[in-house]
Amino acid sequence: MKYTLRARLTLWNLLIVATALTLFAVLLYVWLARTLSGHHDQGLAYEADRLAATLSGSSDPLRALGELDADSSLEPLLIVRNADGEVLFRSTRLESSEPNIGAQTALMHAAMQRDSAVQLFTVRLKETGLVRFIRLRLAHPAGTYLQLGLPLGDVDLLLKIVIVASVVLISIVVLLTSLGGLGIAKGALAPIDRIASTLESIEATDLSRRVDARTSDAEVARLSSSINRLLDRLQRSFLSLKEFTIDVSNQIQTPLTVMKSAIDVASHDHDRQVDDARTLEDLGNEVDALTAAPQDLRDYSLAEADSSSSRSEPIDVSSVFEEAADVVRALAEGHDITCETSIASGLAV
Repeated sequence: MKYTLRARLTLWNLLIVATALTLFAVLLYVWLARTLSGHHDQGLAYEADRLAATLSGSSDPLRALGELDADSSLEPLLIVRNADGEVLFRSTRLESSEPNIGAQTALMHAAMQRDSAVQLFTVRLKETGLVRFIRLRLAHPAGTYLQLGLPLGDVDLLLKIVIVASVVLISIVVLLTSLGGLGIAKGALAPIDRIASTLESIEATDLSRRVDARTSDAEVARLSSSINRLLDRLQRSFLSLKEFTIDVSNQIQTPLTVMKSAIDVASHDHDRQVDDARTLEDLGNEVDALTAAPQDLRDYSLAEADSSSSRSEPIDVSSVFEEAADVVRALAEGHDITCETSIASGLAV
């Protein structure tokens, strides 16, 4: 399938713009996600360290957590699980908002890994949405794990806004770019269309029309000037050919008229003596005139031919001389003249 130059320019422009904007949007999303998650993780780690420091001096951490929860001192979502994933404690906020938090698969598996490393992971809860959790091991009771979570509401919303805004912005920019690209391409190629229309309207019988070279584009102006110079040469050639054709026609018509007249006189005037020698002489002269006309045509063709192509191959001069000798012998025999030639073979130019 062939596309116009205007379509190819527009599609290529759209491809570059769409690729650049998409790449920018992806990089922006990744950078924002990492930056916001990093700040969120720092706040979560701070809360976990603060809570762990509060519980470190308590002989019964679970009771201490209950007291903190009763005083509304626990802003994050808090769970304490044993190594089997069973919930030993959860904050009042979780009891009201997420009653089925105990059966949450990701949180259960995180507690059942039974290692002491601090872990950060994201969980989507049914009511709360995305929540970032940190898991750390408690010193006592033995084999218990503290899971502290903060909702990613603002972060998640901001990332969604970035996605929607990127899709809308890219769509608008691509649309405007396509319209602008089509307009620019149409304006840039309009002189080419005018040149094509002018050339299509030019006929061999009328080469007086010229391409409009008035344009601000240097390339198009140069092309128009070159085409106009070519049309000038063609017009001169056609005019010369026309004049030459008229001349040749006259050169042929006149001898033919004279010959026809002489033949008519010789054929129909039986009452008087016709000077046969004079008539034959006249006919011979007119034949010579007719012979000159094809020679003129040949000379014109050679003059118009490309000199480089006419010299592209060697010419066997010996053969040319032999043909010329045959013509001379034929002419000589009519006058009782013997013609002898001595032509070396292999002559070439």
